[in-house]
Amino acid sequence: MDARYFNPSMEAAIKEAESKGFEVIRGTPTALLLDLDTPGQRLRFEEMYVLFLEFYEPDWDPEQWKSKGGNTHVVLHLKNPLPVEHRIALETILGSDPKRSLFALERVKAGVEEPGLLFKPKLKGLEDTSIPRTFGLGTVV
Repeated sequence: MDARYFNPSMEAAIKEAESKGFEVIRGTPTALLLDLDTPGQRLRFEEMYVLFLEFYEPDWDPEQWKSKGGNTHVVLHLKNPLPVEHRIALETILGSDPKRSLFALERVKAGVEEPGLLFKPKLKGLEDTSIPRTFGLGTVV
């Protein structure tokens, strides 16, 4: 995906995903939404998550699932709300797709209050698994 495909409105993508049976996970002030597309991004998450826990306290263990493309989506639920720009920065620091982060910042600039979302397949073998708090991502089923 590159800038020519960027659209600040996410409604068309949301409608398409819902029509295909995906659950839409929307950003909130207490959620970090990570899209880990490469082994390097997963490794970065595993390395940075330990440091992240020194500064932030998740509300409960992270959720993860395989994306439609076979990569990993992660949701970290925080005890305390954070401003959207702070969340986008943390998502990037934790290894989330940097293009996704750039597009999220552009959506904020365009007036979108909550630019983050992930699509969760409702297919066997792609369900949530808990990520142990001290062991990074563990195994994605």
